[in-house]
Amino acid sequence: MPSLAAHVGAEGHLDVVDVTPIQVASCQRKLRKFSHITVRLADSKYPAAKQYDVVCCYFLLHELPIDYKQMVVNALLASVRPGGKAVFVDYHKPHWAHPIKPITSLVFDTLEPFAKQLWRHEIADFADRAEAFSWKKDTYFGGLFQRVVAVPPE
Repeated sequence: MPSLAAHVGAEGHLDVVDVTPIQVASCQRKLRKFSHITVRLADSKYPAAKQYDVVCCYFLLHELPIDYKQMVVNALLASVRPGGKAVFVDYHKPHWAHPIKPITSLVFDTLEPFAKQLWRHEIADFADRAEAFSWKKDTYFGGLFQRVVAVPPE
């Protein structure tokens, strides 16, 4: 996280939000020397009080049941200013011949019961107003991971 903080320009501001107090405390400790960073406890299913240039959702959606995924995606999209973007990074259904697909499938079935929803649905499917955004998806490591960028109209 400190390396990301160093890339925020002098005029920029970074808000880090997490739902777990231990993560918030850890981030606050690591980032205390950066005055342009705020770390706070909040639930991502609620839209932010302000709009951002960029909103990033990093490996969160696979942890959530489908109705919660919808609330989080909608809240994050509502938090992006016109001309900004929302970036979602998470798991994706790997190519059928991916050598670790069977292991990933077993792990998800056993330990991550909501992860396979990302195998069956596009992230845009969780947005109530998906058509109001332009969507671009890239996959990595044989399709195991995805980065989806949603851009609202200007």
